[in-house]
Amino acid sequence: MPSASGGFLRALAFAACAVVATAAVYLPWLGFDFHIEPRPSAVNDYWKARVPDMIYGRAHRPYVLRTLVPSLTRLLRASLRPPLDKKMQSLFYGPPVYLPRKMGVLGWEQAYLLEYVIAISLVYCFLLAFPFALRSLARSLYTDGWVSFVAPLAGVLALPVFFSKGTHYLYDFPSLTLFTLALALMARRRWGAFYPVFAAGTLNKETMILATLVFGLAFRRSMPRGAFLKHVAAQSLLFLAIQAGLRRLFTGTPGGAVEPHLEKNLILIASSSGPLELGLLAAAAFLILVRLGRKPAFLRQALAIMPPLALSYLCFGIYGEIRVFYEAFPVLFLLAFHNVAEALGLHLRQHETRV
Repeated sequence: MPSASGGFLRALAFAACAVVATAAVYLPWLGFDFHIEPRPSAVNDYWKARVPDMIYGRAHRPYVLRTLVPSLTRLLRASLRPPLDKKMQSLFYGPPVYLPRKMGVLGWEQAYLLEYVIAISLVYCFLLAFPFALRSLARSLYTDGWVSFVAPLAGVLALPVFFSKGTHYLYDFPSLTLFTLALALMARRRWGAFYPVFAAGTLNKETMILATLVFGLAFRRSMPRGAFLKHVAAQSLLFLAIQAGLRRLFTGTPGGAVEPHLEKNLILIASSSGPLELGLLAAAAFLILVRLGRKPAFLRQALAIMPPLALSYLCFGIYGEIRVFYEAFPVLFLLAFHNVAEALGLHLRQHETRV
């Protein structure tokens, strides 16, 4: 049984590396250095979407509608009855954590200590799941075992580029992981698992509907027309039902469907260091798009999510906060990784197209 033993050891090594890599990324995302010392955190710095308000449904729309992690946090917190909740609080009040002292530096409200602990634990679980989701996607596209080992870990270490500026939200890493997992399940035609992930992703953020765009482009020719139309209808109806339910649930909250920032963004673009940023953008585009025809068809088709994300970024995002492209990250990263590997003389063998 050497192959089974070798496979188990590889899986164990991958899991250990994933824990180390995600922890190294998550600490600065939260606002800690590698000595677990705090600094002002970007997790709770936008007044319309403070963590306690997200959890208890008081945040402004559209943020309050992104309710997956906040709702799970609220359910778990409600399940902690006295004296269990007091015992859990005592774990964080003393050594080695001393969390209440650090919460002041982070800008977190001490009255919601357990809510923060639960919420940041859930977000880390989603981040930890990301390399496994990306590994599944890579395995569905490439036959080489080293690709599905190296690419996901490298992808995790590339994430700080996406959160170097702006607020960090509870739904960011869940968006990344759930969309990546939806792509992997779609590429493998695992529809029984795809729909629960799609539903969870829709509860997390409305951009999950972009998975339906990828589905439409990837399967419009390879799937029987009747089955194709049923899937499109099922995804559309599921998305609309969940979004309608959320809007009805949070009818009384302030805010609107979106926050327009087009004018502000145009001013920021005009006043920014244009040549440098355009040069970096051109270099990234070259790394992703060069030799595009040699890359997996599924990744090429999934690039269709970039125009709507870019338009959303310009009109409703904040210039410089590229975390809004988390849904595109697995696609962009694997396209870029393909070129880097070939530049290093490594040949990537692809599966026969499944879509």
